[in-house]
Amino acid sequence: MTPELPKKWDHETDVIIIGGGTAGLPAAIKVREAGLKATVLEWRPQCGGSLGMIVGAVAFAGTDEQKAAGIKDSPDMLYDDLVNVGGAVPAIARKLADTQLEAYRIFKEEGFVWPGIVSLPGHCATRGFGWMLNYGPAVVKTLENRAKKDGAFRIMLKSIGRKGVALVDVACLKSFPKPSNPLSGAAMSE
Repeated sequence: MTPELPKKWDHETDVIIIGGGTAGLPAAIKVREAGLKATVLEWRPQCGGSLGMIVGAVAFAGTDEQKAAGIKDSPDMLYDDLVNVGGAVPAIARKLADTQLEAYRIFKEEGFVWPGIVSLPGHCATRGFGWMLNYGPAVVKTLENRAKKDGAFRIMLKSIGRKGVALVDVACLKSFPKPSNPLSGAAMSE
């Protein structure tokens, strides 16, 4: 027997994202930019996951700071380092290299100030924005603020139980035909 649907919903959303960290917050930004509402379910009392604890540097290739310092770099050079030095899967490395400047621009637009550019092991160009000792929470807050900008985003903290079971009632309100994926260049699987 199918349970009766409630007459009033506490919350409606287009996309549910599990986890408010390295992948979840940028995903919420992309969902918002696509004109949809995103809800992030995060089991912790704050967003961040491992992103909130980062120490090190983030690699961006082809930045304003690099150009000002006379550093020659490009997404193609980053791709080569990812594949040839890091052993990355070429398709994933290509996507990262081609979209990393979009993430860089988000931080610039939000006024995030990096502590400087440093060399990273195995990279052919100086492209490490760091060292980011204690910068993790600021990185998280920048992404969280960007995702919330127009109100088409909600974070539900402490919303996933320890075994990964949502503590909120989630019902599929709409059935959509399988779209071409507007949020990435990757093909969607069945």
